[in-house]
Order: sequence, then C-alpha cells, then structure tokens
Amino acid sequence: MRIIPIYLFFPILCFTQDWGLNFKPLKEKDLTFRIGTRLQGIAEYNSYSKNDSLDFYARRMRLQVLSTIYKDWKIYFDIRNDNSNKEFDGEGKFKLGDGYLQIPLSSQSNLKLFRSKVDLSYSQTVSSSNLIHLTRSQISGTASNFVSQSRRATNIQYNLKNKNINFQAVLGDGISDKNLKDSKGNSSSDIMSQGPMIGSKVRYFFLGDARKKIKETNHSKEKSISLGAGYFSLLNLKFKNSSNQIIKSDRGLFNLELVFHLNNLTFINEFFLFNGLFKDFTIDKSHRAHGFYSIVNYQIGNFSIFSRYERTESKINHKHDGYLLGFNYYIKKNKIRIGLAGSLDERTLFNQEVKEKNLSSNIMIHY
Repeated sequence: MRIIPIYLFFPILCFTQDWGLNFKPLKEKDLTFRIGTRLQGIAEYNSYSKNDSLDFYARRMRLQVLSTIYKDWKIYFDIRNDNSNKEFDGEGKFKLGDGYLQIPLSSQSNLKLFRSKVDLSYSQTVSSSNLIHLTRSQISGTASNFVSQSRRATNIQYNLKNKNINFQAVLGDGISDKNLKDSKGNSSSDIMSQGPMIGSKVRYFFLGDARKKIKETNHSKEKSISLGAGYFSLLNLKFKNSSNQIIKSDRGLFNLELVFHLNNLTFINEFFLFNGLFKDFTIDKSHRAHGFYSIVNYQIGNFSIFSRYERTESKINHKHDGYLLGFNYYIKKNKIRIGLAGSLDERTLFNQEVKEKNLSSNIMIHY
C-alpha cells in the first residue's frame, strides 16, 4: 500500500489493496472515505435475441463509495447503470444498487440496515468483480428476484462471522410487480399486498477462514471447503391477474451450496428449490421447480479455463439445460481481466423446444 500526502481537503490518500482510493483526514480519527469504480464491457453474438446479431454493451458500470463515520460504523452505496445499450434497450439510467448502514455489534457480528444483499445464493452474494464468468447462471438469476427484488429490497440483517461459520438472519421487503410472472412470462396486473420476506442462511467452512469475503476466483490459491444452506420465504402474497381475479400465495426458496477452492482448482455447486410458481395466472394453483448449476475452474498463472452446466425442471413440462465453456486472462488479477466464452441453452416449455447459442468476449476494469 502506498501513501501519498495531499494537503487540500484530505491530508492523506491511500491506495487500497482491495478496491478504490482511501482518504483519511488527520483531524477526524473516526472518519475515512473510499471511492472506486467498476466497468465491465461485453461484445457478444446471440443466435436467438431481438436483433440476432453482434451486440456491444456495458454489462456493469458502477461508482462505489464507502465511509466509516463513527466507531467503525460504515455507510456503503453504489450508483450503477447495468446492461447499458444491450440490444434495443438504450442507454439506461443510473440507480442505487447497494446502500446500507453497517453497525458493529461485536468483533464477529453486525447489523445492516436498508439495501444490502440477501445471502440467498453463493453466486449472487459474490461481488461481480470476483465472478469467474461475468454473467451468472440463469437459475441463480431467478432466485435473485424470487422473494426479494434484486435480492436487496430494503431489509434489516444480522450477520455473524467467525473462523468456521457465516450466518445471516434477515427480515425485509419483498418483490415488485415486474418480478411476479407466470411460466408463460405474463406479469400480474397488480400486487395488492405482501407480507415480509424472512429467512436465514448458514455457511460452514470445513477448511479455510469463514471471515474472509467469499469469491469464485481464487488468485491467492487458498484452500477452502464450505457447505451452506438457507431458506427464505415471502408470506401472504396477494395480487390480481389479468381478469381481476384475486390470487393468494406464499413463496419459498431453499438453497444448498457446496464450494471447493483447492489451489488451482475451483468447484462450485448450488441447488435451488422454488415453491410458489404459477403456470398461468388465470389458474389459482401454484407449483414447484428445482434445479442446480455447477462450475469448474482451473487456473494456471494468469490464465484459466472454466465450464458451467445448469438445469432447471418443473412439473409443468418446463426444462432448461445450459452449457458454458470459457477462458479468462487476468492481466492484474480481478482489477484488469479479459475473457471469452461460448454457451448453448436448450429449453422446453409446454412442448416447445428452443435453442440459443451465444459467443461473447468481455473486459473488466475494477479500481
């Protein structure tokens, strides 16, 4: 870490090893201020999209701010514009991503208030700067909006971390109208009311240190083996379908994960069980779906090769198989990297089969 004196507003400027620039005034002992950026660009060819051709877009654009304000109380937020210029969606708008206050309760526990990630999936909880592939699996994407909008609807969390255990208990807001769709892709006309989202997640480390931030990439070649399980529910969901019929339902999400980091080899597997899906909003009957994804990554020096397979099935003749193979080259670990990946998705929905092929290249700059 280098320290450069600055004698304008902040007397000290530190380059941090994780991300961002860290400012610390000499006269304010409790105050620190860090600011950083993240840019991820993608060029891809998709054989089954709106334009069915080459597309260039900004996958993620982030401005991150972290401040310590009082006895290790922390405020973090990021302003983001994701998927800008993807297909015909235009430039998009900047909006708030995470935005929370973290209050320490002890050396091992804290409270988080407002917009912070609900730990309903390993992949979704890992920062996008530490993903093996910049686009997460589709099944984990479904989980991210199933009981909590973008898995960070306003909530209050209790988090505990010691050497072997990560634990989270959370109570918060639920989903929005656009997140409530049936299997045909139809949205509900109106959510009338919903109870709280409530749940918990525990992750046990048989090997490694549970106090460290979870990652998919493993440049330090650390050894860790962890097993996690969580359950989250959205209670008393009441909405109207297109015929103004009132439908009542509860939603539940179960998640099970197994993660290995063994020197150059990484293996990540997650299982999901969804309860409270609808085949058709005109029918007042919910159903279940289940699925999983697996990632294998092997890194040699700055180069890595990875593959991913995912499957989703439900009782309404809905099945999805996704295959992915890719390569990454880390110019400066996760700060500057480039990648290339190809994927094939095969879907069956109501006896109709669809195949989608995708070839993409990407670059990420994270400081």
